[in-house]
Amino acid sequence: LFIFKEKIYIYIYIYIYIYFGFRKYMKLELYSMPNCEEAKKIRDFLEKNGLPFKETLVNSQNYNEFLKLSYWNKQLTKKVSILKITYSSSIHVITGYDEFLLNQATIEHIKEYNAHVEKWN
Repeated sequence: LFIFKEKIYIYIYIYIYIYFGFRKYMKLELYSMPNCEEAKKIRDFLEKNGLPFKETLVNSQNYNEFLKLSYWNKQLTKKVSILKITYSSSIHVITGYDEFLLNQATIEHIKEYNAHVEKWN
């Protein structure tokens, strides 16, 4: 009977570790340029799907971070808003409004990996 109890505790511990230790998560951050229609469309898409996100208005203090993110997406010439998606294991950047890419990177990712979208404080 004692050995049986130990096995149950081990199985419970493994289940908790796997569920919380390997759980996929996402964080969404919208870098919006002033007076950008694409930012409004992205914001509407995220709100329509109930996805929590943080919006950062691009200004002189955070412009360098914006350039770094847009550099990796090869869009230095266009000054449009970008959505930074931080996954458990990587970062994905979407430049401008593209509904197909937004669906793939957010909604389909949540369905496929049972990912949890973290809220910003």
